Amino acid sequence: MLEEFSPARSDSGAVESNALNNLRQEIAAHEKESQSRSYLSKISDFVYRKDENSLAAMEQLRSTMEEADRTGDQAKFAELSRQAAGLIEDDRQNRKVQDEISHYSSGFIKTAAIFARGRLGLIGAVGAYALDAMNPSTDFRTQLIDGTLGGVKGGLLKGTFEFLGSKQAGVAAQGVALGASSRLLEYGLSRKTYEGANGEFNLLSGLGNTVRGTLDSKAMVSDVVVFGLAHGLLSKTNSLTGGFVQKSPMLRTVLTGTTFGVATGSTNEILRQNAAGESFDLSKVLKRSLLQGAVDSLAAGPGGMQARSAASLRPADATAGGDRTANPADLTAKDGKTVTPREFVVEKGQEVIAALAAGSESSGWLRVREVLGNGSRSPLGPVKNLFVQHFGKGQAVNEAAAATADLLAFCHPESAPAEVRGKHVLPESSGSVWLTPDKTSSRVAFTAGDKPANIGGDYRADKAIELRPEKTVLQALSEAGHNDLAELIAKTSKLATLEAGEVIGQGNESVAVEVMPSKAYPDGGVLKISIPECGWEKTWGRRPFDAKLLSGVHSLDMNQTGSGHGGTAYAYVQELVTTMERYDPLLLDRFMEKIAESGKEFQDPGADPTKQIGISDTTGEIVLIDYGAVDKPGTNETHQTIIGGAQRVEAQYDAEDRLDFKEETDSPENVYETLVDGGLEGRRQAALADQRLLPHQRMMLQELFDGSSLQDAALLRAVELGKMTAKGELDMKQALAEAREVRDSARKAGLLPK
Repeated sequence: MLEEFSPARSDSGAVESNALNNLRQEIAAHEKESQSRSYLSKISDFVYRKDENSLAAMEQLRSTMEEADRTGDQAKFAELSRQAAGLIEDDRQNRKVQDEISHYSSGFIKTAAIFARGRLGLIGAVGAYALDAMNPSTDFRTQLIDGTLGGVKGGLLKGTFEFLGSKQAGVAAQGVALGASSRLLEYGLSRKTYEGANGEFNLLSGLGNTVRGTLDSKAMVSDVVVFGLAHGLLSKTNSLTGGFVQKSPMLRTVLTGTTFGVATGSTNEILRQNAAGESFDLSKVLKRSLLQGAVDSLAAGPGGMQARSAASLRPADATAGGDRTANPADLTAKDGKTVTPREFVVEKGQEVIAALAAGSESSGWLRVREVLGNGSRSPLGPVKNLFVQHFGKGQAVNEAAAATADLLAFCHPESAPAEVRGKHVLPESSGSVWLTPDKTSSRVAFTAGDKPANIGGDYRADKAIELRPEKTVLQALSEAGHNDLAELIAKTSKLATLEAGEVIGQGNESVAVEVMPSKAYPDGGVLKISIPECGWEKTWGRRPFDAKLLSGVHSLDMNQTGSGHGGTAYAYVQELVTTMERYDPLLLDRFMEKIAESGKEFQDPGADPTKQIGISDTTGEIVLIDYGAVDKPGTNETHQTIIGGAQRVEAQYDAEDRLDFKEETDSPENVYETLVDGGLEGRRQAALADQRLLPHQRMMLQELFDGSSLQDAALLRAVELGKMTAKGELDMKQALAEAREVRDSARKAGLLPK
């Protein structure tokens, strides 16, 4: 035993022996990896053979080293051991390169099949995914199972791609959705997912693995980030290029492939790191996602060329009143003035046309093909998804529809953003756009102008649908639940049939409905139905501080309705104003001056005085929209009761009754208004006329002279200051301080009792 142990060989011999063992282990690892590769990944062997060459070199070196070890040729064994380390390193590098080439080449083939059009694309997807799932080193039964699962996986992913395409999903959404679907199918349709620790089939374990892998938090975050970046970049690019990306079928397809590659590349790397027990490495994720995105962009290229060819299959002589370009949305007449009508065959959506005509729907989808020539045998363009919307001036088009539709139809295309207008069926038109169906709604034509064009044939101009909102005041009131007022307004056809927006305000005494622009009201307006406490004053709407009346005032007898309410309501159209939480002090001062000069005051400041006034859209000045809130001092006793409480009013009455008895308990503040003092009144009027007073000070003083409380006198000043408390209520602190100062000065001057 001791003779067999040689100290001289102990260190070097161990190293050399380890070299042989390392070589054997590397050969075994290489062979195991080679056996794990699918049929599809082995295609790369035709373009890259270095790994096979390095394997052959290692096997030859192993045989030589084993022979030297057996014959005891230690010098040769030591020399060969030094060569082994270099071959092992070369083989590992070659295997790494081979793995990358296999991964991207098989991925290229699968992506190309997914993005290819027609039956060839489906067959290619099923075949590519089946070959990628099958391993030649397994038995026939296992290969059959794996191939079937892989083929189903490819078919479903291809079906997902076609489905998203039919729904006209955006580039970013389509790419990320494909990536997420790929992850779900990769787990759900893989035999290894359902193998337990003992190698036996375990359905529950497999389903759990599928859910965990698909909903991996890092992978889902990656999907969200990729979608956000892709959507933002593509939307900006599309906007800057005038819709070029959206209009180019090839570019859309290629960029969808890019997004798909980036999404799958990042999530696959994240899942690989998780499976290997590695810590998260963002640099590797970014590298893999960008490489996969580049490869899949190239792979989607053939499908993009097919899409471009399909979109451009239009006869050169197919004209209809103007030159046709590759993009039908750019069609205009040669004179540059009259927009050429466009005609479409409706493949799906006749019920939408009927609903638009009946007014029961305001938008809907049609599947159409454009008629590219004249006559019954005119060639047809490709199938397009057309979104139709009632769209008034100043309104917004449905954003989701604008992003996904091939074509859009709505009124006032001139007011839409450039990228939205680029999809309009008549992008060069303005104002009204008309949809005219034929007798069976199997075809529709689009025209522009104040009136529907007489197209002829089976089209009837009296059946044309103007693509703008057609809700009436009557409908707006009914939809908002004001059925009693709708019943009232129905008696005045001029107001009931006005085109309306929505109910934009309501209170105890009035309801306001937006009136859309029309010939009668070019700038629109607000229809108000009011039930004022003291009836209608003829001066309302004509005072210098009032919002302008745009119509006559209609008296409506509420006793004739089933509402249970009596009295008279008044309906009228008022100018549009903008209400604010806080107004410009200069504008508010001018408004207060007009009220003071008219000898009026606020009788009913309401719960929120900021909503009783507004800035006129016409003059830019503050105007009163609640006419009854301002009147002569003491006009509305009921409102004074509401403001100060019934107790205050009764106290004033009692003070007047007690005046003759001159009781010592009488409060001067309660009774001074009942005393007639010509000298005092003269001095008060002189004080109010003092030009040194600021408008809000003059208003406060007038309120105090009229017997209002300090709180009431300070209210409008608080509105002017616009400060709010932490609870969102009007902050009265500063206004009350200023009102006290005015009151104290008036008392010192003998204008108010102390």
